[in-house]
Amino acid sequence: MVHRIAGRVVELSMHKFSSNLVEKCLLHGSHDERDGLVAEMLQPLAGGHAGGAGPAAPASDDPAPATALNAMVKDQYANFVVGRAIEVRRPGRCARHAA
Repeated sequence: MVHRIAGRVVELSMHKFSSNLVEKCLLHGSHDERDGLVAEMLQPLAGGHAGGAGPAAPASDDPAPATALNAMVKDQYANFVVGRAIEVRRPGRCARHAA
């Protein structure tokens, strides 16, 4: 199932029911599959800013990096996916992804 959501993790995480599917994939996927899902969350946003949809704010207003994770944390459903990703992380992997 994980291969079917690859490339759409952020989009699916921001919807009520499909966010549950992403969480289940994080819980039951292999280590490599989980790493792939988390890597997708850490990709830069298409719009290039952390605020999600709408006009880009000046860099001085929003110093946070423009990653999908940034937008996910602010979303009412995707923030639960982020929490699940933190719960199932492998020790030592977060430091490498954060760099």
